[in-house]
Amino acid sequence: METDTFANTRLSLILHSENPIRPLISLQVEGPRKGSYVLYETLKDPQTGCSEDAEDSPTMYASRKEGFNGTFFELMSGQVRKCSICVL
Repeated sequence: METDTFANTRLSLILHSENPIRPLISLQVEGPRKGSYVLYETLKDPQTGCSEDAEDSPTMYASRKEGFNGTFFELMSGQVRKCSICVL
């Protein structure tokens, strides 16, 4: 094998753009990281601080700050790709 040559494996194929599981993996990897950056803001906000709704989660709060206009379930399914969380 040549130096600096990489091949896809079964694990790396999950990240392929046409894989239907990719948005869910991306949400599991990127969502908590982005949500952790705005956790304090989310808890301090009167609308989202005491809410138990998925739409008011820190991940969605961070997504809205980046211009995402969809619902949590659209973010999970990858139907709307206007947010950096949906793109690896």
